[in-house]
Amino acid sequence: MRDIVQLSRGFGGLSPREYYYFGLYDDRRFPEEEKRRFIGLGVQSQILWRCTDGQYWAMSRDKLLFAALMALHGFPLLNTQAVLHRFRIVPNARPLRSFGDVARFLRHEATFPLFTKPVMGMRSAGSARIDGYDAGNDELLLFPDHRVRVDAYLAGIERYLDEGYLFQDVQDPHERIRAVCGNRLATVRLVMMVGPDGPVPFRAMWKVPAGPNVADNFWRAGNILCGLDPATGRVTRAICGTGTAQVDVTNHPDTGVAVKDFVIPHWDRLLGMCRDASSVLPGITLQGWDICITDDGPVLVEVNVGGDFTLPQLGHAKGMLDERFKAYLDAHGFRPSRPAWGFEVMQSLRRHLTPSRGRRALAL
Repeated sequence: MRDIVQLSRGFGGLSPREYYYFGLYDDRRFPEEEKRRFIGLGVQSQILWRCTDGQYWAMSRDKLLFAALMALHGFPLLNTQAVLHRFRIVPNARPLRSFGDVARFLRHEATFPLFTKPVMGMRSAGSARIDGYDAGNDELLLFPDHRVRVDAYLAGIERYLDEGYLFQDVQDPHERIRAVCGNRLATVRLVMMVGPDGPVPFRAMWKVPAGPNVADNFWRAGNILCGLDPATGRVTRAICGTGTAQVDVTNHPDTGVAVKDFVIPHWDRLLGMCRDASSVLPGITLQGWDICITDDGPVLVEVNVGGDFTLPQLGHAKGMLDERFKAYLDAHGFRPSRPAWGFEVMQSLRRHLTPSRGRRALAL
């Protein structure tokens, strides 16, 4: 309990849930000094608001703006077949203005397989992989083994009409990655810092899908998160789950192929591409890039403002607040404000732990 209170009041502002999520109760793995390096979501939000330029945020959140900007600079991107939106125009993509247009596209015009996702979405919410169309039953064939009628699928994406919805080619991963996790994307998350001397890599992770998951987001049960050596692209650590459910992974559960010590193909090209792409968005001084690796090389998927700090902290079992990150924060004059929930936690603990008339102190 003392740990939880101290870390909630410390620089990282960790909540009790985050304390257990990162496994910081394990003193053998995390000495006190290392625990203090972890940063919670409350302080993460403060860092991103105060250390980056909000005028650039739309370029990362809006996938159409992002793709247009990166294409202008010649970076390789996922191919978009069609876009559902009431009026936006996207070069080389079929405009779908209504759900009737979407139905016609899926039944008669699409080239399968497709990966579909919201223009403004995050964390793969609202995404699906469509492997084909069964005309006899008017059903879409969803990965890995599911069918849905076209009208039911349209009802599921109705909420995205105003902001837009993408229909993209499914990109085949590099043959060595296919051997690990099958024919589905396992993207690299590369965190880049942008300073006066330009962009430099900070931490790298590899998100690997497993089980029935088509998307590689680590929050999906069964998926694997790997820490990578940013100099070589070698997997130094692989885990599944969080907190008391976290386990180390040596081999992929579906294929049996080794994950530990796997080296990401085309790593030097990936680093060079991300350095160049990061320079296009200098106002986002902390960038989380998602990159897929194909037989032909790396392809940009998206960029996030900062990226979620949980991934680099979980993937490396190491808090963000190392000397390099401290220097980054110092350069921006950052000091955290105490998260609002911290006061509430302290008041709650005082009420429950302090003896008073008619009430016992909790036995700890």
